[in-house]
Amino acid sequence: MKLHSSEEWSKIVEQEEGIIILDADGWDRSNFDASWNQPITKKTFDRRLAQSTIRLTRPMKAGDV
Repeated sequence: MKLHSSEEWSKIVEQEEGIIILDADGWDRSNFDASWNQPITKKTFDRRLAQSTIRLTRPMKAGDV
């Protein structure tokens, strides 16, 4: 199980999936820096990402869910 900070995961998903986070609603707003920088799994990142405002920079294909 790989752990990365949300900053690192966000760069990975932007490059690999074309997703840019516009508003990180899924992260702890009361302590955003700690929440954003803590090492987390991709599953945790995806859960937080699902609660955030994003922009897709390329069309999704079947199976990208």
